[in-house]
Amino acid sequence: MPPTSKSSSGKRLRTKFDSHISCKNFYEAHQLCNTLLFRFSNSANFDEGFELIVYSCNIFIDHKIFHSAFDLLHSYVNLLEKSSQFESDEKLYNLQKMLLRLSDHEEQRLAVMNSAIRKSKTAKNVRGSPILHLHFAKLYEEELHLQKARYHYVFSSDPRSCAKFCVKLSHAGLVSEVSLFPTQTVLQYLVIEKVEYAKDFLEAYVQCNPKIVKKSVPFDLPLLNFCAFLLIAIPEGNLDVFLRLTTTYEKSLKRDKSFAPCIEKIGVKYFGLNVPKSGGGGGLMGLIDSLFEAMGDGDQQTNQPELPEFAESEDEKTETNRDSKRIKISKPRVEESELD
Repeated sequence: MPPTSKSSSGKRLRTKFDSHISCKNFYEAHQLCNTLLFRFSNSANFDEGFELIVYSCNIFIDHKIFHSAFDLLHSYVNLLEKSSQFESDEKLYNLQKMLLRLSDHEEQRLAVMNSAIRKSKTAKNVRGSPILHLHFAKLYEEELHLQKARYHYVFSSDPRSCAKFCVKLSHAGLVSEVSLFPTQTVLQYLVIEKVEYAKDFLEAYVQCNPKIVKKSVPFDLPLLNFCAFLLIAIPEGNLDVFLRLTTTYEKSLKRDKSFAPCIEKIGVKYFGLNVPKSGGGGGLMGLIDSLFEAMGDGDQQTNQPELPEFAESEDEKTETNRDSKRIKISKPRVEESELD
């Protein structure tokens, strides 16, 4: 059923729009739709504008007139910006459902999503609306694009939903990956300065995951212990503690190359880490080695925390080079949403 309009001129135009659709005059229907949207926008009649776009866009998708559908989706994003409704769960849910119907047109769809993220940015949400990211995460989860879903979950305002998703993700991989996924997520939360989100995420992940037998520190999985101790250490900001943690769990941290840049940024943000300039690389452990050299042997031995040593479990020792059997979490191509 087409949306209604209070004005007589609006009703006439909508009747004409439906007539064009019935006669398959899609170009004329699209032009009429744009005329109505122009009027609604200028008169701040935003609700009718949103209603019209949802109705018209779905009709164009039904008839496979995709260029018109995407044009209307861009208009939808513009209307979200003009009406300041990037925090409206209802409006963003409608956007999610329309985008879900266009999964075969990823390039055009991604352009709409990037535009929405960019236009939803504020001084408070510099990476875009967290609610918008949550809906994009659910969209990709429904399509089973797990890497992209996890990426958007990190930027959402719902760490517990992110934890539940990562539990599902861990069930699809090797047992040795049970601690990899949450560690990646905790580190990324810390990089974007969401410490409380990282705590809530880790707690929810541990409690929800049946593969984790011990539900409190010390865990059976060294990476989970590293995350727990790191979160405890952040309020104090003690660089010696940070260095001790990274060396204690060196073997486990080497399992994923994505850990190194995240840990370096965390060291700078929370512990006053002074990253030495070096052209030779060396990864995380090369960084730690050079830091110890800069501090001197005497400093290396002072005020070191007494952290328990946890042997790696047999599951953690599972050969991790079986790349063909692992689910890899790579950063999807989403414009201007880096973990910087």
